[in-house]
Amino acid sequence: MNKTQTFIDSMYTFIEYLRIFIGSSFIYLLSKLPVPPVMITPNKIRKVYFTPDKDDVSVMSYNIHNGRDQLYRNSIDKIIDDIEGNRKSILCLQEVSKELFVHIKDSLGYKYGYHEDDKCILSDHVLLDTDIYYFNNVGIYKTTSFLISGIKIGEEELYILNTQLSYDIALYNQLYELEELQQYISKKDLGDKKLIVIGDFNCADINLKNYQLNITDILKLDKIKLDNTYPSVLPLVPIDKCFTTNIDVKNSNVVTTTNSTHFPICIEL
Repeated sequence: MNKTQTFIDSMYTFIEYLRIFIGSSFIYLLSKLPVPPVMITPNKIRKVYFTPDKDDVSVMSYNIHNGRDQLYRNSIDKIIDDIEGNRKSILCLQEVSKELFVHIKDSLGYKYGYHEDDKCILSDHVLLDTDIYYFNNVGIYKTTSFLISGIKIGEEELYILNTQLSYDIALYNQLYELEELQQYISKKDLGDKKLIVIGDFNCADINLKNYQLNITDILKLDKIKLDNTYPSVLPLVPIDKCFTTNIDVKNSNVVTTTNSTHFPICIEL
């Protein structure tokens, strides 16, 4: 009986490692493919005249893969359709160039926006004290970062943090970045304020016999339950995540689409 149970536990461990390896390898290999830039032609630009509800506070996070789908086909117009069909008052994007940022902001009628390091925050609400923080690089991977902004909601202020962590297959970079992120939150006393940490974490919780990674415990924030988001053609891992503190989240969901490599995630407050 003990041998049987040991074999079953070993198989579960192997399957978990295999799932992590496949998902992480996919991220790494796709990031190395050379592709031409996405072309935005003037006749494709459109204006959505949108009157925001001042009481609506909702957030979408979407890694748009620089306007391409899983096969690297130009899909920026379909991605904009995804956003418009599920439009939120605050939009956090990853893997978005400055050109695409301007295009999406103009197309979807967002009044306020901030872009740095291939990430952006778009909002119907006033953005306050926008800033970028670069993680310390501990390996051969490109230095990553997060954007931070205060957002004026009536008489209150909400803080939104949009990040994309490294795509280290071994997960060591992500672990260091998560700890650095928690230190930043603690140093700035953001844990005492209304805070949303959202984006592409490029890792998932791991609970194996010899290795554990619990993102919630590291960040010391409340985790919002969301389904798997990557890769969009066959979602295996929930690497697009959202964490909050001092906030009541009324609804959360994942938008099913294959127009990018990731599913967008949404929350409503």
